[in-house]
Amino acid sequence: MNAAKIQRLCAWSGVANMSIYFIGMMIAGFLPVPSPALTAAQVAAMFHDNNTAILIGAVLMLASGCFLVPLIALISAFLKRIEGPMPIMAYGQIVAGVLGILFFYLPAVLFFVMAFRLERSADLLYLFYDFAWMFMIIAWPSFVFQNGAIALGILSDRKATPTFPRWLAYFQLWTAFLYCGSFIGPFFKTGPFAWNGLFAFWIPALVFFLWNFVMAFELIKAINRLERETLAPSGAVRARPEALPET
Repeated sequence: MNAAKIQRLCAWSGVANMSIYFIGMMIAGFLPVPSPALTAAQVAAMFHDNNTAILIGAVLMLASGCFLVPLIALISAFLKRIEGPMPIMAYGQIVAGVLGILFFYLPAVLFFVMAFRLERSADLLYLFYDFAWMFMIIAWPSFVFQNGAIALGILSDRKATPTFPRWLAYFQLWTAFLYCGSFIGPFFKTGPFAWNGLFAFWIPALVFFLWNFVMAFELIKAINRLERETLAPSGAVRARPEALPET
């Protein structure tokens, strides 16, 4: 498999991440998202009645996080090519993206812990329940920084034919803004601002799903363009494609 094919697979890995994560949530019975207004007894009953399904769903939720790694790496490789010898936004995007993966891993691990020993008290299960969902909706700072780094990297591109269109930078900023609705989730137990509500969960989740599709298409376009640039007019591959100017 050549490098371009691997890069295209990396471009689609974010879509795979979200698809597997939501399948895991559906299997576990977490869609629609359980309310923060449930009582300790109701949460305990949920985990007793759906124990196996929750464990299977949590496995998929946990596994989905690894699919973000190739996407983060691919984005940073392109940002590094744009920025040149001081790729600050590329490195910042890597750090923020890796931190973001934790918000896929840790809730799944907490669901494992809850389902593993059902003899625990309902109050203790309740604590882990709050921890898991609260951790899921407070992911916005790392993703906001990630989108900001990508936006600044794209806007710094001064080539005649830029790697990414400028509108993609503004799309990053708009996406980052829509994520911020989840910060108010800890203040509400019911309604659109609760962790199962429109602003705290559904808008950020749907925006992240859209972001993965948009990035996949734009990354593939950039990969195709770069692949064409490495070919001489005669169709022969250049001797040193890695020596292409980075700026």
